[in-house]
Amino acid sequence: VQDAATFSSVMVHEIRKPMTSIRGYSDMLAKPDLIGPLNDMQKQFADTIRNNVMSMESLVTDISDISKLNSGRIKLDSKMTTFGQIVMDVQKQVEPLIAKFEHQVTWDVPQGLPILTLDARQLAKVMVKLTQNALQYTPPGSSQIAISAERLDGNVLHITITDNGIGLKPEELARLGELFFRADNELVTSQKGYGLGVPIAMQLPFAQSFLVQEGGGGGGGGGSGGGSAVWVFASAASCASISPCVRGAANCSRVVSWCSRVRRRSARERCRATSARTTRTCS
Repeated sequence: VQDAATFSSVMVHEIRKPMTSIRGYSDMLAKPDLIGPLNDMQKQFADTIRNNVMSMESLVTDISDISKLNSGRIKLDSKMTTFGQIVMDVQKQVEPLIAKFEHQVTWDVPQGLPILTLDARQLAKVMVKLTQNALQYTPPGSSQIAISAERLDGNVLHITITDNGIGLKPEELARLGELFFRADNELVTSQKGYGLGVPIAMQLPFAQSFLVQEGGGGGGGGGSGGGSAVWVFASAASCASISPCVRGAANCSRVVSWCSRVRRRSARERCRATSARTTRTCS
């Protein structure tokens, strides 16, 4: 594992160096005040170069993340933040895809959500990966994509990402999280992708980090166009646990158990805070 991690680290570093130059020059070509105007064909060539470099940068970053996760080198930087701030970061990152596919996306961030103490960048990364899937694998037109959040008992933030896209068949659901796995669907194969987004979201080092999907905005599910609904549970406690789950799967019993533990822990903490003034015993 260590040899593989070292190889991946060196490979990522060496590939990033020339890509940085290519990206910089392609960005320069898009600025006529620096190099002069381009004709339509030249603009198309420059856009193709830039888009392919951005795709490769995304792949290299994913490979780096997988390597760090497998070798335990992911470091968390937990700080106090709000879900609204995280959503703004996610919106900025997925905005190009929203424009590309001309989707209508609803962002429902109500008032009164708990203050979070966690690694905001890592939670944003989970949400970006899952939102990208919703955007890429929902046919344009009557799309129903929504990102919402609500506060649960135990000071837990419940984040939901729903769409009315192609959904997943049971056999595809069973392979969810497998490296490089992509569903056998025309809409999936027509999009650039490497099957790394969901595995990264599932392996990020948070307690009970796993993911399941079923029918979402359109009902039905089963890969028949019923869409998906992804749940992410983020604890506002200092441990900053994050747990993704999707409705209807056996794994959800683990989420219920996890949420119950969060609620019990919160109740015990409140009890201990008052135990000095009462004869109550905290269990």
